[in-house]
Amino acid sequence: MVTFARTTPPPKVKNSKTPFVALALAGLFILMAVGQLYAFEEFVPLLTSFGLGGGEARATVIASLLVTGEVFALPFLLRMHVSPLMRIVSMVAGWLVSVAWIYITVSVALSVNAVNDAGFLGGALTLPFGWWSVAYVVLLALLTAWVSWNMWPSLRVRARSQK
Repeated sequence: MVTFARTTPPPKVKNSKTPFVALALAGLFILMAVGQLYAFEEFVPLLTSFGLGGGEARATVIASLLVTGEVFALPFLLRMHVSPLMRIVSMVAGWLVSVAWIYITVSVALSVNAVNDAGFLGGALTLPFGWWSVAYVVLLALLTAWVSWNMWPSLRVRARSQK
């Protein structure tokens, strides 16, 4: 017998402000993903200029994973009706994107590379790099952790009646 994943409603939130914070965080992820996809051909050379190593091939993989992670984080943040496993995958995608951006910005801030763009919006809009960008991604990670804590998904499995 083949069984398919069933969608479930999102879990109850622990704090009444959580849906608004999650919506704001989803808006930031959408803005970043759209900007990076809009100017993807400029986003890859920008990541290469950060000096993370591996050249343009690694930068292409990193850029693709960042955009994919930002998009996959949206079902959890927007509290969509998805399967419990997809909800967990979506939540973890938000964590991974936040951690990846922290790694990228801290490594660029501590390196001797002089970069002109923080890369949050790809190449669509130039945002000057500085310590504010490190503070921005730390805030992004803190918001992701707070939203995850207040909207933690559960893997409750209900027994289906056998006919």
